[in-house]
Amino acid sequence: MTVCCSDCGLLTLRLRDPGAFLEADFHYRKEGNLYGELQRSDQSPLCLVQEYDLREEFIDQNHKKVDTRLKHLMVINKDRDCPRFIKWIQGVPPREHLDMQFAQVIQQQQREQRACDIEHAEQQRERDLAAAKEQREDDRRRTDEQNRVNRRIQIGLAVFAAVSTILTACITAYLNNKPEPKPQPAPVVNVIVPDTKK
Repeated sequence: MTVCCSDCGLLTLRLRDPGAFLEADFHYRKEGNLYGELQRSDQSPLCLVQEYDLREEFIDQNHKKVDTRLKHLMVINKDRDCPRFIKWIQGVPPREHLDMQFAQVIQQQQREQRACDIEHAEQQRERDLAAAKEQREDDRRRTDEQNRVNRRIQIGLAVFAAVSTILTACITAYLNNKPEPKPQPAPVVNVIVPDTKK
C-alpha cells in the first residue's frame, strides 16, 4: 500500500533542547510551514520508528535551490510502501499513535489466538466425538459378542437339562416297569452223612 508520511501519525519533529518529539501539525503537513513550538525544533522531519530516514532525505534536498518549505513537503509527501504507517489523528502525539498501533497489534494477536483456540477446541471436540462414537461401537460389539456367548451357554444348558430330564424319565420308567423278580425256590442242599455202621 502506497502512503505518504504527511498522512502518518508517526511523523514528528524533535525539540532542540529537551529532545522531546512534537506532533507535526496540520500546517506543517499541508504547507510545510513551522509555526509555534515547531519553530523551536531542529526543523527536519523524523519518523518516530525510523522506518525511513527522513532527516537524511531532508538534508539531501539542501543542494536544490528551492524554498525550505518545499523541501519539507517533497520529503513528507513522497510515496512510500511503509508497513508501519498509522493514519494521523490531529491532536494525538506520535507516541500515542505508536501506542495505538501496539494496542491494535495486540488486539489482532488476541483475535488470532482466540480464533486458533476456537479452531483447536472444535478439532478437539470432533476428536472427542469420534472417540466416543468409536467407544460406543466397541462397547456394542463387545455386548453383542457377550450376548452370543450367553445364548450359546443358555442353549447348551437347555439341551443338557432336556437330555437329563429325558434320561431321568427313561430310567424312572424302566425302574417302574421292571417285572418283580420271581421268588426263587430255596436251594436244595444235599447233605451227605458218613455211614458209621460199617
